[in-house]
Parts: sequence; C-alpha cells; structure tokens
Amino acid sequence: DVRVGTSATRVALTVSGAEAATVAATRRARLEKRRQLQLVLDLDHTLLECTTDARAAAVRGVEALGDVAGRPHWVRLRPGLAAFFER
Repeated sequence: DVRVGTSATRVALTVSGAEAATVAATRRARLEKRRQLQLVLDLDHTLLECTTDARAAAVRGVEALGDVAGRPHWVRLRPGLAAFFER
C-alpha cells in the first residue's frame, strides 16, 4: 500500500500499490500525449533536499515523503520551486 497525505487539509488516503501505479501510468500517458512530460535532474541538490534523518521532521518547511524502500524520508523543496515549475 502507498500512503499519501495532503498538506492543505491533512487528510490521509491509502491506496494499493497497483492502484497508485495505474494512476501514475495514466497521468504519464496524458502528459506524454500533450508533450508536457519533463525530466529535471537536481545534481547539486539546489531544488530539493531529501533525508532519512528523523530530526528533519522538526525543521520548518520539511514535509514527510513517506516510506521509500522501507525507510521514512523527509523532503524540503527550495522556496519558490512550485512557482518556477508552474511557469
């Protein structure tokens, strides 16, 4: 199962791994059809930072990513990143 949390309403939704894969494949196909799929490589960690260190949960602006390969992860996006990708 994959657990997804939304930060705006703090509602958790649990879906099966198969359902999550189906949703992701559908979204990817739609983006490819519209030619809107982009690959962004963040080689120097300027766009986001990710860690398995639980102390990150106490840092402002850090969101829980959930379990990845059986380990909890936290991520911090660079301020203004969402607006940058919207353009």
